[in-house]
Amino acid sequence: RGKTVAPSAEKPTFSQNLKDLGVVTGHPVTLSCKVHGVPEPELKWYYIDDAGNITSLTEDEHGWIECRGGEVAELKADCVLRNQQGTYQCIASNEHGQASSQCYLLVGELKDEHAGPPRFLRCLRDTWTLLGDEVVFEVEVAG
Repeated sequence: RGKTVAPSAEKPTFSQNLKDLGVVTGHPVTLSCKVHGVPEPELKWYYIDDAGNITSLTEDEHGWIECRGGEVAELKADCVLRNQQGTYQCIASNEHGQASSQCYLLVGELKDEHAGPPRFLRCLRDTWTLLGDEVVFEVEVAG
């Protein structure tokens, strides 16, 4: 009574998803997520370039190192290059199902504008017009 029994079957779930990152060319980067499942899920990593081409990072040697400790799964590179910019996906699977998490890695030069969330450079402004006339609203966004 009052004893908790660990589940013997659980499909994979991500308790922490991969996050979009911006990194300078030539610098190291670590993509990290947390995944749980019973039995422990098998992980496969994929790279999807901006043209939509998919490459398995699990089976091929592409300068990435896979690390796993408990629920934490990481994909690391010591020196990221501009041609490694794109979407990275981790697929976790076991006999009870699968789950996936993905992020976008932006690779730029130090002189490039900092990556970040979108922001308004020029916001909406009040405007008046006659009923039935066309209205145009203009904004400027960066990020």
